[in-house]
Amino acid sequence: MSPTAHAPAHANLAPWVLPLFFGANAALTAWLIPALGVRAPLYQTFPWIFGAVFAMTLVPTVRRHMTAGPPIWRLAPVVVYAAVISLASSVTPSATTGVEGNIFHPVEFAGLALCAQLAAHKGAAPQPQWRRMIWVALACVAFGIADELHQSFVPHRACTVLDVGLDALGATAGTLVYLATHALVTRLHRRRQ
Repeated sequence: MSPTAHAPAHANLAPWVLPLFFGANAALTAWLIPALGVRAPLYQTFPWIFGAVFAMTLVPTVRRHMTAGPPIWRLAPVVVYAAVISLASSVTPSATTGVEGNIFHPVEFAGLALCAQLAAHKGAAPQPQWRRMIWVALACVAFGIADELHQSFVPHRACTVLDVGLDALGATAGTLVYLATHALVTRLHRRRQ
């Protein structure tokens, strides 16, 4: 079977993963922020930001550009997600909630890695490219380090090695979710043929 015979399975990965991902983030943050008693006005905007990206992914032309278009379009969801992480790090913890912030690091960076892996693998071979996946995961960890350094300038926040480790754990988990999703979509596509 030629390599091009499997290409549609890869091309079909992001069109449903991206809307599902941002829709779930919008719903989860809309529920979680009030449930945790988060009162920071900036955090109140997160469900709306995720919801806006979700709505954009429902428009066929925009979704096509975000999933298989030029790099600037494919990176848009990654930039939005990274901006939300950076904005969340800009808020003094006393203005948010009593919940330990460390529990959010792996989840945030798993989402970032998933978005970044989707963006990096458009137009690539139908098989996951290991070198590219490693570089993307390392870029997510580098962003985590930069975010930790940024937090050191925010009152009552600190730059810790533990948080960077949790970010790396999340980036690894997000990459594994990408791999699992890719394998599932490829298997389903092969069964249909």
